[in-house]
Amino acid sequence: DLFHTCKFDGLILRWGPRTIPRVFTNHTSQYLEMWEKPVGRLKLRALIPPCNAVIAPSRELAEKSRFLRVRPADIHYIPNGVDIGAYASTLGRNEIRERFGIELQAPVILSARRFDPKNGLIYFARAIPQILQECPLAQILFVGEGDPQEKQRVFDCIRSAGVASHVKFAGAVPNREMPAYYAAADISVIPSLREATSLTCLESMASGTPVVATAVGGLPE
Repeated sequence: DLFHTCKFDGLILRWGPRTIPRVFTNHTSQYLEMWEKPVGRLKLRALIPPCNAVIAPSRELAEKSRFLRVRPADIHYIPNGVDIGAYASTLGRNEIRERFGIELQAPVILSARRFDPKNGLIYFARAIPQILQECPLAQILFVGEGDPQEKQRVFDCIRSAGVASHVKFAGAVPNREMPAYYAAADISVIPSLREATSLTCLESMASGTPVVATAVGGLPE
């Protein structure tokens, strides 16, 4: 919860030694959510004290950090990155497909996202029938956990559309296993409604897996 995180970090920034430079790393979509509301902006300004510098991993976050009490010249856009070497292998492609009973030649569409309303997975779920009209052999693979109610909403949407036989839920997957999931996929879908910066997007690109994403936050970058 960003409110409690900022409250805790704000206390550290306020009470820490004044001789030590204070840097705020602004990297969450919750900041964007709060920023969109006048009351939220007041909370952010109250919780985050003046800093020597701000680091933001997307241009949108960098721009919206200007609201904080810091000089524009001290706001630095530093994009996130991933270890390309860890995602360059295609090892595990067949293993993941066999694990979920997916034909080795079937097109696989991966969505490695937490079940959270801001991640827009319900809209991807609603699009599955249309996807299957265009590509009847496609298989959809959801990776991740999150809000149980949001996951149930996605599941109910899929079931009511009659496409459950084309959809697999992997649940939570350790990060060390994710390269195999990207290798197993033909497309990686990121349907976010709000995004600071997406490691899933970077990991997909590092794996050579084409990305289809909404043009929000740091995703276009």
